[in-house]
Amino acid sequence: MNPRTILIELIFFATPFIIFGVYRLMVRDAEEHGRKSWPISVLFMAGFVFAMVGWFGLVMTQDRSENKCYEKAQVVDGKLVPGRTYACDKDLEGIGTPASSDPGGDEDSDPQ
Repeated sequence: MNPRTILIELIFFATPFIIFGVYRLMVRDAEEHGRKSWPISVLFMAGFVFAMVGWFGLVMTQDRSENKCYEKAQVVDGKLVPGRTYACDKDLEGIGTPASSDPGGDEDSDPQ
């Protein structure tokens, strides 16, 4: 992950806490002056709108290269090999289909 993505995620993580702190200060101030405090539905809707904006923002900033594949992390000889992104063929037609009808997945076995 690049530093810009981490900073954006930290901002989206911290903002609800900051907004809640401001809300608590305003409610306390309102109660001291005898006014009615904010309804919780306003906070819920504000949080929902903020979450949707954040989600769409993160989706739009992701790298969407068409010829990239992801190899998941795996354990090889007792050591964790991290996942990686690599260039792959554009023809991804056969991904996810078994190479044979053998339930063990042996590619060289003949199904007859």
